[in-house]
Amino acid sequence: MICNIVKKGIGVGSVMFACATATPALATNTVEVPVINRAMEMGEILGPQDLSVKTMELSHLPRGAVLTTADLLGLELLRNMRAGYPVRADQVRTPPEMRRGQTVLIEFKLPGIQLQAQGEAMEDGHKGQEIKVLNKASNKVITASVDGDGKVTVTQ
Repeated sequence: MICNIVKKGIGVGSVMFACATATPALATNTVEVPVINRAMEMGEILGPQDLSVKTMELSHLPRGAVLTTADLLGLELLRNMRAGYPVRADQVRTPPEMRRGQTVLIEFKLPGIQLQAQGEAMEDGHKGQEIKVLNKASNKVITASVDGDGKVTVTQ
């Protein structure tokens, strides 16, 4: 019910309420969004079999929700997820090229010298990122740049 104050004259009884019933137009603002279709654990990589599309009202869509399936494929979950919920951008990341504990090939590149040794990644890393690596030959921790394909490079 919608009511407006209507003034009539001056003094007591000069204020009246004009009321009318009205049915507001119901606007449905919906969007189709990808949702997780099964319970998933942190660290799992999203594939097409893990996602389905659900129609949701915009008002129920979480802030930062990823709106297309293509934008989620191949990403790694940063937390456990329940089925039926949209994924926010802060809940996924590009998987690291190198994982902590992974055996790596360390390449030492100095002017005129190139050496190789076995190592172990001490932290996750993306291509081009510097990470700490344990040199298994010397048992010392060094900093090296992730090249990908299980290889890191030390340059000076």
